[in-house]
Amino acid sequence: MVGVKKPYNPVLGEFFRSRCTFDDSSSAFFVAEQVSHHPPITAMFYHCPDHHIAIEGDLRPKSRFFGNSVGMILEGYAKIHFDRWDDEEYL
Repeated sequence: MVGVKKPYNPVLGEFFRSRCTFDDSSSAFFVAEQVSHHPPITAMFYHCPDHHIAIEGDLRPKSRFFGNSVGMILEGYAKIHFDRWDDEEYL
């Protein structure tokens, strides 16, 4: 019998880093940090210097009880920066 597992619950200041190498030998870097515990907020940043792209944003998950079920709502934002084209930004 498998019990209910507690979800990943990072502490404040804990961060996750990763690096990805693509087929064209370029690399991208991703960093996420837990910046608030109650309410939970995760800040994130992605950067691919060879392709002149950066993404920044945050994730604010919220749970809601709908009578007979529970749902997760993911709020937050992401801003995409294209350095190659005069610092264009999209939200």
